[in-house]
Amino acid sequence: MWMVPPQYAVWLPGSLPHSNHVTAGAELCFLFIEPAAVVMPERCCTLKISPLCRELILSLARRTDPERAQMPTQRLIQVLFDELPQQPQEQLQLPVSGHPKIRQMVETMAQEPARWNTLGSGPAYSR
Repeated sequence: MWMVPPQYAVWLPGSLPHSNHVTAGAELCFLFIEPAAVVMPERCCTLKISPLCRELILSLARRTDPERAQMPTQRLIQVLFDELPQQPQEQLQLPVSGHPKIRQMVETMAQEPARWNTLGSGPAYSR
């Protein structure tokens, strides 16, 4: 489970089964990258996205398919592919336990992260 704050991204290797839940009002962008196009981590990780990468992603997201095929856009894509592997990895995943009570607590935390300043600030769970 990943909690992704602004200016961060989650990298998922291709063909990995996954799902997502987006907080109301959140804005996000998905990148689908051919595995051979750029060398990225083999495992899931969180990346701290630089302002340059952010602007490249936003610029590319606004372009139409015909525009993406044009050389100026292809050059921007290559710059993004040069930059993405350089983004620092951060450990922002939320471990998920198989224990039913711990799993319930983690799922509750993920649904309402603003309520959880500390573990003691959330609902009480019986032992």
